[in-house]
Amino acid sequence: MKKLFILFVGLILTYSVNAQSKTENVVKQRTEELTKVLQLTETEKNQLYDILLEKELKIVAIRKEYKSDPAARKAEIKKINPVYNRKIKDIIGKERMAKYNVYKKSKRKKN
Repeated sequence: MKKLFILFVGLILTYSVNAQSKTENVVKQRTEELTKVLQLTETEKNQLYDILLEKELKIVAIRKEYKSDPAARKAEIKKINPVYNRKIKDIIGKERMAKYNVYKKSKRKKN
């Protein structure tokens, strides 16, 4: 029984670490992509990474919380987008934010 409990705890820890690293990898990839597109400095890149990571972690939490209610999940995610877009705009500026929005729209059309 003790071995089974230890195995169970180990699996839970492995799962949570793996989920977090997936989120971090997605954010890191997105940050690198935006760094190239928007020609960000190292400081801006680090700030953008922090903001995108915070946003993605909140989205993951929202997805867990509203797992059975897609409409509420979508509404909650829509509420946090303007907050984080404002933070991004404060870092990269108005001109590059416009470029960022054009880039996001073109990327959505491809998918």
